Amino acid sequence: MKSNPLRTALEWVLIMSLLLSLWFFIRFFNQSRQARALQPQLQQAVFQTQNNRSALGGLLANCEEYAKTHPDLNRVLESFKTTPAPAAAPAARVPGK
Repeated sequence: MKSNPLRTALEWVLIMSLLLSLWFFIRFFNQSRQARALQPQLQQAVFQTQNNRSALGGLLANCEEYAKTHPDLNRVLESFKTTPAPAAAPAARVPGK
Protein backbone atom coordinates (compact mmCIF):
# COMPACT_ATOMS: atom_id res chain seq x y z
CA MET A 1 0.00 0.00 0.00
CA LYS A 2 1.37 3.39 -1.01
CA SER A 3 1.82 6.20 1.49
CA ASN A 4 -0.54 9.04 0.75
CA PRO A 5 1.11 12.41 1.63
CA LEU A 6 -2.25 14.04 2.39
CA ARG A 7 -3.18 11.27 4.82
CA THR A 8 0.21 11.52 6.51
CA ALA A 9 -0.13 15.29 6.90
CA LEU A 10 -3.64 14.96 8.34
CA GLU A 11 -2.46 12.30 10.79
CA TRP A 12 0.30 14.61 11.98
CA VAL A 13 -2.20 17.45 12.39
CA LEU A 14 -4.45 15.15 14.40
CA ILE A 15 -1.58 14.01 16.61
CA MET A 16 -0.41 17.59 17.19
CA SER A 17 -3.94 18.78 18.04
CA LEU A 18 -4.31 15.95 20.56
CA LEU A 19 -0.97 16.79 22.18
CA LEU A 20 -1.78 20.49 22.30
CA SER A 21 -5.19 19.75 23.80
CA LEU A 22 -3.57 17.66 26.50
CA TRP A 23 -0.98 20.36 27.19
CA PHE A 24 -3.67 23.10 27.45
CA PHE A 25 -5.75 20.92 29.78
CA ILE A 26 -2.78 20.34 32.09
CA ARG A 27 -2.02 24.06 32.17
CA PHE A 28 -5.67 24.90 32.89
CA PHE A 29 -5.86 22.29 35.65
CA ASN A 30 -2.69 23.56 37.36
CA GLN A 31 -3.70 27.22 37.17
CA SER A 32 -7.20 26.56 38.47
CA ARG A 33 -5.72 24.57 41.37
CA GLN A 34 -3.40 27.47 42.18
CA ALA A 35 -6.31 29.91 42.07
CA ARG A 36 -8.32 27.73 44.46
CA ALA A 37 -5.31 27.57 46.80
CA LEU A 38 -5.07 31.38 46.87
CA GLN A 39 -8.79 31.90 47.51
CA PRO A 40 -8.54 31.69 51.36
CA GLN A 41 -5.75 34.27 51.36
CA LEU A 42 -7.89 36.61 49.30
CA GLN A 43 -10.86 36.13 51.63
CA GLN A 44 -8.67 36.81 54.66
CA ALA A 45 -7.32 40.01 53.08
CA VAL A 46 -10.85 41.21 52.30
CA PHE A 47 -11.94 40.43 55.87
CA GLN A 48 -8.97 42.35 57.31
CA THR A 49 -9.71 45.31 55.05
CA GLN A 50 -13.33 45.40 56.20
CA ASN A 51 -12.21 45.22 59.83
CA ASN A 52 -9.75 48.05 59.30
CA ARG A 53 -12.41 50.22 57.66
CA SER A 54 -14.88 49.63 60.47
CA ALA A 55 -12.21 50.36 63.09
CA LEU A 56 -11.22 53.58 61.32
CA GLY A 57 -14.87 54.57 61.01
CA GLY A 58 -15.35 54.10 64.75
CA LEU A 59 -12.19 56.06 65.46
CA LEU A 60 -13.37 58.89 63.24
CA ALA A 61 -16.76 58.93 64.99
CA ASN A 62 -14.99 59.13 68.37
CA CYS A 63 -12.80 61.97 67.10
CA GLU A 64 -15.83 63.87 65.83
CA GLU A 65 -17.53 63.42 69.19
CA TYR A 66 -14.40 64.63 70.97
CA ALA A 67 -14.14 67.60 68.60
CA LYS A 68 -17.53 68.85 69.82
CA THR A 69 -15.99 69.69 73.19
CA HIS A 70 -12.48 70.48 71.94
CA PRO A 71 -12.61 72.70 68.82
CA ASP A 72 -8.84 72.50 68.26
CA LEU A 73 -9.34 69.05 66.74
CA ASN A 74 -11.62 70.43 64.01
CA ARG A 75 -8.62 71.54 61.93
CA VAL A 76 -7.28 68.00 61.83
CA LEU A 77 -10.69 66.50 61.04
CA GLU A 78 -11.27 68.99 58.23
CA SER A 79 -8.04 67.87 56.56
CA PHE A 80 -9.46 64.33 56.38
CA LYS A 81 -12.83 65.44 55.06
CA THR A 82 -11.50 67.49 52.16
CA THR A 83 -10.69 64.86 49.61
CA PRO A 84 -10.55 65.94 46.00
CA ALA A 85 -13.73 65.19 44.12
CA PRO A 86 -13.40 62.99 41.05
CA ALA A 87 -13.32 64.90 37.80
CA ALA A 88 -16.67 65.08 36.07
CA ALA A 89 -16.96 63.15 32.84
CA PRO A 90 -17.33 65.33 29.77
CA ALA A 91 -20.80 65.53 28.33
CA ALA A 92 -21.50 63.09 25.55
CA ARG A 93 -21.65 64.68 22.13
CA VAL A 94 -24.67 63.99 20.04
CA PRO A 95 -23.69 63.04 16.48
CA GLY A 96 -24.78 65.53 13.90
CA LYS A 97 -24.83 68.59 16.17
